[in-house]
Amino acid sequence: MQIVLLLSTLGIPDKVFLDITNESIASMLNMCKHGVISSNIRLSSPFKTMIEDMIQTGLHPKSEPFLNRVLKEIAKFNLSLIKAKGRVPLSKSGVMIGVADSTGTLEYGQIYCQIDYSNSRTVLTGNVVVTKNPCLYPSDIKVLKAVDLPELKHFVNVIVFPIMGKRPHPNEISGSDLDGDRYFIYWDQRIIPSKI
Repeated sequence: MQIVLLLSTLGIPDKVFLDITNESIASMLNMCKHGVISSNIRLSSPFKTMIEDMIQTGLHPKSEPFLNRVLKEIAKFNLSLIKAKGRVPLSKSGVMIGVADSTGTLEYGQIYCQIDYSNSRTVLTGNVVVTKNPCLYPSDIKVLKAVDLPELKHFVNVIVFPIMGKRPHPNEISGSDLDGDRYFIYWDQRIIPSKI
């Protein structure tokens, strides 16, 4: 909820958050009715594999009671996160540990982030939002440029921060550091503020 309030303060219209919430609810309904699981639905790994295997073998939530019940429970859990905590799942987001660029190739204002999701690797490029909880001030939200550098391809599912610059980016984000802190990263262009 803190991140939504700060992004709103930084000029992201409320309609964007309502649209994202409605998309999440629609994807949960689609999952329950048709067995289509979108990337913004939170599933734990064992359930995800089992459910995907069941759906790939041709089972359908309408004809398989166990699959129907599991999908409804997942939707119920995701909806409770939205209602109770304001946690709206975004398909273009992640939570990752921050690490330092040991090669010294990243410049100040850049990050490197390669995501391995379902055995498919993607290197983010372009502007991204990076923050962490707790975040109390608009300055705790950073818009950084994700770059694709071959020297850093061995880093997977982490956010690589530069060691160059006047002040470390993690320290600029809620006075954080790189001793295992987890950072939120968003690459959905709708929620990247232009004010920063």
